[in-house]
Amino acid sequence: MWSGGTIEVQPCEEPTNSRMNMLHYVYYHVFDKRHYLADFNEENLPKRVLDIGCGTGIWIHDVAKQWAAIGHKDVEFIGIDLVPIQTPMVKWSSRLC
Repeated sequence: MWSGGTIEVQPCEEPTNSRMNMLHYVYYHVFDKRHYLADFNEENLPKRVLDIGCGTGIWIHDVAKQWAAIGHKDVEFIGIDLVPIQTPMVKWSSRLC
């Protein structure tokens, strides 16, 4: 968060991470169970996705799983954050969806 010329970094502790994940699902339900507001159709989804300030990485995880379930598996997801707390991603297989 930008504040008066300095960057405020949120704590990287389990309660904060859990809150961030919960907020992700709150937004998901507030926005009518949509992970993004861009108007993509299923035939024209992006091939590369960049998530800047990805936090725990839950958004990338959920979108990758959702797109793999509809057959869009050839996507490169990149998440960047100041603190590397994300779970390493593995290539999705049809058995995981």
